[in-house]
Amino acid sequence: MKRLMSFIGVILFLNSSAQLNFIYQINGGIVTFSINPPHYYESVKWVFGDGTYASSYNLQSVTHSYAMNANYTVCVIGYPMPIANIDTTCKTISLTTVGIKESKLNELPIDLYPNPVKDKLNVELEENKIGKISITNCLGQIVYVLNNPVSKQEIDLSSFPTGVYYLKAESKSDQKVFKILKD
Repeated sequence: MKRLMSFIGVILFLNSSAQLNFIYQINGGIVTFSINPPHYYESVKWVFGDGTYASSYNLQSVTHSYAMNANYTVCVIGYPMPIANIDTTCKTISLTTVGIKESKLNELPIDLYPNPVKDKLNVELEENKIGKISITNCLGQIVYVLNNPVSKQEIDLSSFPTGVYYLKAESKSDQKVFKILKD
């Protein structure tokens, strides 16, 4: 009898019409995602659209930090038991508030050239105003860091794959981000 009840429960579960959905709340570059309405899954995987993901047993809610402003396609995948019907839903979120608000750093003369760049990117800035330069790829991964740059800096990008990169110039309390196209 117990085996029959388990079997019937599986049939009912596989024929259920529950639709996986999620909601999200944006606070700067930090986004909280939640399955809505809550639904039991043996395993849940959140794909954040920036090359990262989180997965765990019945992970109903998760918080993720994004590195830059962009549109991200976020997916949640629910794995019921038994894994016969995998539920998936995706949404595109738009972040426009990542980072520190506009500041005096925007008034500093910072020149990047050439852009698009093939091999060497020239960076000219006021000395002792910028403490760090970093470059991230379109997945938000940091691919280059330079602490205490001098007023004229040449950055070798020849080994970087073609694509879009973001150069972030940081002072003690401010930052500014530039989009770079690598040929």
